[in-house]
Amino acid sequence: HPVKLLLRPLTAGVDFVRRLNRTFGWRFTLMLFCAFFGIKGLLYTVGGVVQLPYYKEYLGVSGADYQMYGSIAVTPFAMKGIIGTVSDAMPLFGYHKASYIIASAVVGTVAFLALAVFEASAAVSACLFFLVSV
Repeated sequence: HPVKLLLRPLTAGVDFVRRLNRTFGWRFTLMLFCAFFGIKGLLYTVGGVVQLPYYKEYLGVSGADYQMYGSIAVTPFAMKGIIGTVSDAMPLFGYHKASYIIASAVVGTVAFLALAVFEASAAVSACLFFLVSV
């Protein structure tokens, strides 16, 4: 049936959430969804949406320069494999993932605060947006 084929991604997702809930419990499942869809989704959306007006109106950057700075800001997405390999091979404070997650959250928060509080050049702002995306 073509309808079953079209609905397969949805039913597979529901099955996955049920298995996750059965295996780890509802609290972990809720935390996972809040972290990935709430926090990450919100921050990445806000970070992406505010970059163009920030560079164009606040810093007076041209469109071509914005493309360059925007590319710098999204580079961490391309580095996920490298970051994952490093965190697997080199634990920080005895933890493979948790310490990296906490460190990236702290660095991202400080970078967002620096963007809000300090006047920075376009290049420094691109580096701060890079740190937000880590």
